Amino acid sequence: PTVFADDPGRCIPMVIVGPGGVFPVNMITEDPKKHGFVDPSPSLLAGSAELEKRLKTDVQPVIGFFRHRKNYQNPHEEIRLFTLPELYAYLESRPVTLNAVDIKQIEIILKYLANLPR
Repeated sequence: PTVFADDPGRCIPMVIVGPGGVFPVNMITEDPKKHGFVDPSPSLLAGSAELEKRLKTDVQPVIGFFRHRKNYQNPHEEIRLFTLPELYAYLESRPVTLNAVDIKQIEIILKYLANLPR
């Protein structure tokens, strides 16, 4: 679910949580060269920083692309860029850093931050 949806300056459209860590994700669905394209990296970084503070664990912000990422220039080295297949492979290759109890606690906090029923 979307986290910090009420604040466009730090809105995170989705968060992936698993044994390999916490990954705030923003998928780009339009061509970055198009007129009117809005770069999601500033709000993703701001939201990731706030999320890291609230969860008390490291998060790795990710911008994803359905096909290719050749037209996007990443202005922030702390954001990882992946196509969808690359993202799946990256998540599968991550070493285990969170146990089941950690994941459950993170999910509880994410539900609260996304204004979902508990």
